[in-house]
Amino acid sequence: MPRSLRPLAHLWGRIGLRGRILLAFVLLMTVTALAYAWAVIRVVEFTEEELMTRGMTDESVRVEQVLARGRTPKLQDGWALYLDPVPGPAGDRWRETTVPPMPEAFREAPDGFSELLDPPAFLYKRTVVAGVIAVTLDQARFEAQEIWIMRFTWASVFVVLAVSLVVGGLLAAAVLSPIERLSWAVRRQVGAKKYVPLAADVSNDEVGQLARLCDRAMRELYEALDREKAFTGDVSHELRTPLTVIETSGELLCMADLSERERRHVERIRTNARAMGEMIDLFLELARTEGTALSTNRGAEAIEVVDAVQEAWEPRARAKNLRLELFETAALPHRKGENLLEGKRFPARHLMTVLGNLVKNAVRYTEKGMVLVAVTDTGLAVADTGPGLGKDEAARIFDPMMRGAAARAQEEKKGASPVAPGNIRTEGLGLGLAIAMKVAERCGWGLTVADPEKWAEANPEAAAVLREASDGHIGAVFEIELVKVAKVERLDRKTEII
Repeated sequence: MPRSLRPLAHLWGRIGLRGRILLAFVLLMTVTALAYAWAVIRVVEFTEEELMTRGMTDESVRVEQVLARGRTPKLQDGWALYLDPVPGPAGDRWRETTVPPMPEAFREAPDGFSELLDPPAFLYKRTVVAGVIAVTLDQARFEAQEIWIMRFTWASVFVVLAVSLVVGGLLAAAVLSPIERLSWAVRRQVGAKKYVPLAADVSNDEVGQLARLCDRAMRELYEALDREKAFTGDVSHELRTPLTVIETSGELLCMADLSERERRHVERIRTNARAMGEMIDLFLELARTEGTALSTNRGAEAIEVVDAVQEAWEPRARAKNLRLELFETAALPHRKGENLLEGKRFPARHLMTVLGNLVKNAVRYTEKGMVLVAVTDTGLAVADTGPGLGKDEAARIFDPMMRGAAARAQEEKKGASPVAPGNIRTEGLGLGLAIAMKVAERCGWGLTVADPEKWAEANPEAAAVLREASDGHIGAVFEIELVKVAKVERLDRKTEII
């Protein structure tokens, strides 16, 4: 499409279907009426010229015959005769009559029919042996009729335009009526908790075919959802049973006389069994509440969730000679002088899933240095000293089955076969960050990949800790925005909520 027509196409797309039908009908009728008006005007002009030429030609012939007999012709009202005789005997006979000579202005006019503007009249000149005959006819009467015809023609155009607005509106309403009924029925069907047949009358036209397709698609969708809910319920039940056995066995083992080392292992088994149970509950909730906000569960403050995640992943980090530390930035002042996270509680299981996946990835793909969990006034940040993410990876890192270059490099280092970006291999399936993003979106949180340099400028104290542990390098940075703010202005390292 030419660039000059894009604004019109954009404007056309913003008009509703009813408005487009009405506008198209009105435009069609207007163009037809204008074409009709143009045709009428052209026909009037052509007819006028043809009739006047024929009538004035006959009159000039009659005048010539009368003049040949040496008499002065008698003319009807509105007609006038002028002569321009040639020298000689033929012209002398004309000069003997009382017919006035031809005005100078008429001499310049060509032979045949023409119109005079001042005064308005029709002129017909004809050259014969005796000279030039000029016959004129007053145009006033014909001009009045022509003006009346023009006014009637243009009035008809405006009448057609007004009628087309009314008829177009009725036509648009009639055309869209079955579509609107179908739309209402589909909205009612979508709002139901289970499949209900379409309540709209189904005809045999194109709208009826669309209605049947919508009804079939909705029925198949609800059937698939029912199957998925039944499947997730069955899987959840089957997984809970062995987890309950594991947790109960762990409780029984704790009652026995165990060494300190054995007791730590049993507690680890019980903790992970409980975590797995909570994870199953979360996945079941995600599957059963698609498109709606997640239900709230046991609330906890952000710092409590950070402590729990740090406790869970610190042994793994220590085994890789990594530091997993918590960094609390200074409370950035609100207009009332309070931290925006202070006193707020969040769904612990959901926040632990999001934060846990970020910390897990950071520990897994960081070979040296540290992993830092920063608590700010609006949320959390997980930064590491690992290889980081490229721009292309950062844009797609939350896609399912997407694995970064660090995961593929670790895979090759362990001797696995090379794979294309995004394939599933070794420890990571490429689903952790996708799950984290899904949970964050359903909880109304923001989860983003931050630019390390910009993040370091905004959080210089936390960045200094990371750079000290890695000779100035900062890898990947993920931010969780738990509290939404409208606008943030940074003045002398302080943030004021406007």
